[in-house]
Amino acid sequence: MAKTPSNTSNQSSGAQRTKTRSAKPAEARSESNRQHIKTPSVEQHLTDIRNRLNYLIARQGKTKCKFGHDLGFDKDTVSKYTSGRSIPSLNNLLLMIDDLLITPKQFFDYQDLDPVSLGKACDLFIQLETSDREEILVMMEKFIDRSGKKQK
Repeated sequence: MAKTPSNTSNQSSGAQRTKTRSAKPAEARSESNRQHIKTPSVEQHLTDIRNRLNYLIARQGKTKCKFGHDLGFDKDTVSKYTSGRSIPSLNNLLLMIDDLLITPKQFFDYQDLDPVSLGKACDLFIQLETSDREEILVMMEKFIDRSGKKQK
C-alpha cells in the first residue's frame, strides 16, 4: 500500500505535465498563426495546372484532341483536364509532361508567369486559325527580340 501514495503523486504530476503540454501547443499555434504565410489554395494549384497544360499544348501547336490521341487517351480526356472539369491522375499528368518534352520541375516551375493571363491567352490562341497562330508567334518573337529577353 505504500505504492499507492507514490502512484497518486505520479498521477498528479502527470496531470500537471499534461496541462503544461496542452498549453504549449496553443502558444505554438498562436505563434505560427502570426507568422503564417498565405499559401495558394488547392483550387489555385488546380487552376495553375489547367492553365499550364493549355499553354504547353498550344506551344506544341497541337489541338487538345490530337495531344490526347497521341497519348492514347479518349477524345475528351485532355479537354476535361484543361477546362477544369476533371483532375488528371498523377500517372496521366506525368505522361502528359513527358509528351510535352519537359521535366516535372519545368512543368511546375513557372512562378514568374501569371497563370490566369496565360490561360486566357492560350484559350484565345487555340481559337485562331493556324496561319493566324503563326503570325502571332512571329510578332511575339519580334517583341522579345526588341526587349532583349530572348530565351537562352
